[in-house]
Amino acid sequence: PVSWNVDRKSTFVRLSNISLAYNVPAEIAHKWKIEGLKAYINVVNAAVFSSWKFFDPEYHGTGSGNLPTNSTPVPLTFNFGLNVTL
Repeated sequence: PVSWNVDRKSTFVRLSNISLAYNVPAEIAHKWKIEGLKAYINVVNAAVFSSWKFFDPEYHGTGSGNLPTNSTPVPLTFNFGLNVTL
């Protein structure tokens, strides 16, 4: 049988949005016969650090045994892109 401790601390850390971008130097872009080039990546819902394993600590509902439930997992989303100026 599984035993749950429902008195866990509800403190947590969430990395919800990480964005990184890089502008290619103009000298390099001009060698490629373009005015500018920017590469970027964005990560949404990157990670959650919590004492609650397999549950979203921001969900306030309760399931059986007063355990937090979340019927839909929070999606991890990646966006990649290039902006090219001709």
